[in-house]
This record gives sequence, C-alpha cells and structure tokens, in this order.
Amino acid sequence: MKNSMFSKVFGRHILAAGALALAASLSSPGSAAAQISTFTVSNESSYQITHLYVSPSVERRWGLDKLGSYVLFPNYYVNMTLAPGRYDVMLVDQDRDSCILTHVDLRNGERWTITDDVLLACEWLSER
Repeated sequence: MKNSMFSKVFGRHILAAGALALAASLSSPGSAAAQISTFTVSNESSYQITHLYVSPSVERRWGLDKLGSYVLFPNYYVNMTLAPGRYDVMLVDQDRDSCILTHVDLRNGERWTITDDVLLACEWLSER
C-alpha cells in the first residue's frame, strides 16, 4: 500500500472522499439491541490482511489480534462477534502498512468491505 503513488494519481480530494465513503460504509442504520453481535469483514482488496485489532474506543491499548494466526486473503471474509458500540480498528497488511480507524460504530449484521482504495485512503489518513 504505497500512498505516494495513490496521492500522485488521485490527489487529496479523492482521499478525503474515500475516507468519507469508508466512514459511511462502517456506520449503517440498525439496532444495537443484542448483547453480542456478528460483524463481517470482507477483504476485496489485492492485499493480505495479516492483523486485525478491534478495541473499545475508551480503551488506551489494543487487545488481541482478531485474526490470530489466520491471514485474511483477498476475496475472503471473517466474522467477528462483538458487543455493539464504538470501536477503534487497526488493520495491518502483508507489507506491514497499518490503517487505524477511530470511533467506528459497529452494529449487528454489518459487513465492512475492504478495497484497495479504502486501505490506501485509511493508511494515508493514519499517517497524518
């Protein structure tokens, strides 16, 4: 995930639009009535996701890697069970590039699709 190539080709406005699209894809309407909910992460990027951390936004440190020894390959998905709420999410790809999203509202039945554009925009914003 080389943000310099992406920024040269698409510019800052597209990155901001990608970040807004990412935020919109993570917060869809729904009820958080259940204590534990299923949340799906689908990797439609061309990168392997090697680590996925999810921590309540009020926490100051990351918990365990949700993937463990598993790698989220392109065109695969993983289901996670979480209590509905606001979380910070960190993704790490095969090149060890990281992407951090803060205060993500995760609700039951949602699906988050990771694309190359999403990873590049998120990585760029995480470096700022």
